[in-house]
Amino acid sequence: SVGTAVLSSQMSKQTTRVKTFKANLEWKIENFAEKRCLFEKNRPLRSSKFGTAGVDFEVSIYDTGLSNSKQSVIGIHHCSCSYSVVRAICNIFVLGCGNPDNGANRLSVVHAKVDISREIRELDPIDLNKIHSSPHFTVYVEIEFCPQGCAEPECEPIFFSIPEDSKCVARSNLHMLDSANFTDCLFKIGEDEIKAHRCFLSQHSEVFRTMFSQQSMVEAENGIVEIKDSDYPSVRAMLEFMYCGSTSSIEKNVEGVLALAEKYAIKPLKEFCGSYLALKINTTTIAKIAAIAEMYSSTPLIKRCARYLAENRISVLRSKEWEDLKKQNPELAIRLLELSF
Repeated sequence: SVGTAVLSSQMSKQTTRVKTFKANLEWKIENFAEKRCLFEKNRPLRSSKFGTAGVDFEVSIYDTGLSNSKQSVIGIHHCSCSYSVVRAICNIFVLGCGNPDNGANRLSVVHAKVDISREIRELDPIDLNKIHSSPHFTVYVEIEFCPQGCAEPECEPIFFSIPEDSKCVARSNLHMLDSANFTDCLFKIGEDEIKAHRCFLSQHSEVFRTMFSQQSMVEAENGIVEIKDSDYPSVRAMLEFMYCGSTSSIEKNVEGVLALAEKYAIKPLKEFCGSYLALKINTTTIAKIAAIAEMYSSTPLIKRCARYLAENRISVLRSKEWEDLKKQNPELAIRLLELSF
């Protein structure tokens, strides 16, 4: 008899719905036509931050510097510490102060796919002579993007989240930390040591300020801060943030950094960690991140988890991680459900 081999195959069927987010801005600018010479490429007029899904943007405008011209340049950049480039569909236009229904009173800046980085991306110049730009005009911005379509660098340089005009100061401050020049205190983390400056620590933390100002405190007397409940990378990240306003990478030790931010009452660092964790929320991580948010009393992060639950209710409620959360922390599960409605 002749044997016949039977080959079996199994097809994996998947459905993915692409979800995008939209960030919108309506920016009314007054007296720019008369004062535009005050704003140059390295000193532009900036909007306030606006955004969604953990990604903030800023729009800027400045004079081209050309004589006898009212041409200005509009630029855009993002302020996220977690992405290098945000690929988006941008629709930006300018309306003069006249009749909004008059097409001649509108200038189109861009309506296309744009890669938005941390550096200002210059768009096409606009001629404010062509609209009624005095006494005011309005810049309208709509940015549609998908966080999964953002380029995330393998290694996040420390200065990426710092505005360009502040990087020089941040680099100088980091050099002070790295060089250990004029240090007057010492962090001891097991066998590791980091020298630091009391002035930097006291400036950003009420706990350190009290620690070094009261002579009854051991740290004030000998300048040694012994940390037994954390590790070197977390302490280093905390110090980097206090010196620079940013830190190179918290991906592997964000919980440790968040614990230090809570312990030493460094609110901006706590917000920085919360923003990072908010970008990592998905069906499998929401339970863990919500537990972290509850542990460190991060109300904004709890709300971000609840928002994700509201938008992805079926997939979250069917997940093993959610079942585990209901068993281990039913109060938190109920709180998330209540906030999601």
